[in-house]
Amino acid sequence: MIGARSVLGAGSYVGKDAVLGEDCLLHPNSAVLERCRVGARCILHAGAVVGSDGFGYVWDGAGAP
Repeated sequence: MIGARSVLGAGSYVGKDAVLGEDCLLHPNSAVLERCRVGARCILHAGAVVGSDGFGYVWDGAGAP
């Protein structure tokens, strides 16, 4: 789903079951991969990929070393 007033640049991609909020801007060749969610009024710069391998982290419950 692509929110109202969002703009997709040339070659940008929004995958299956992905959600792009209102008033977003995806610069050329950026991507929001399958089942990812991007909130309202976000900007993805050229070549950015949300949902690729290694995106994010999992906290292990331990404090800083």
